[in-house]
Amino acid sequence: MELAELISDEDFRRRLRRIALAGAGPLPAYELRSRVLDEAGPALASGVDPASEAGRRVLDLVAGPAVDRAAVERAAVERAALLEWMETVADERVERYWALLAALNGHQRSEPAVPAFTWVIAALRAHGTGS
Repeated sequence: MELAELISDEDFRRRLRRIALAGAGPLPAYELRSRVLDEAGPALASGVDPASEAGRRVLDLVAGPAVDRAAVERAAVERAALLEWMETVADERVERYWALLAALNGHQRSEPAVPAFTWVIAALRAHGTGS
């Protein structure tokens, strides 16, 4: 029933279309998801403020640090693309949709990623898109 309700929601279907059109994003989605869960997940659990200097260091682990002037300019473009992509895909309804499909197909449910993605989005906004 819950799956039927989700897919009957026009707003939800528009979100799925935007995600499909957004493609894999600036990094392969699996690699990025893993990096976000490995780095931002513990920061979130520990209460690290995304806007803090510690938050910036975690963001650099997720998105890569910029080490010189040319890298700062590239990082700004890459982080802007990352922010746009993450804002598109970080949706609890979409995560629930995939969990329901996994259950229906007898697959193990993935660890929730939206809270850690939301933390990274806040860090990207707080520190701008440059490093």
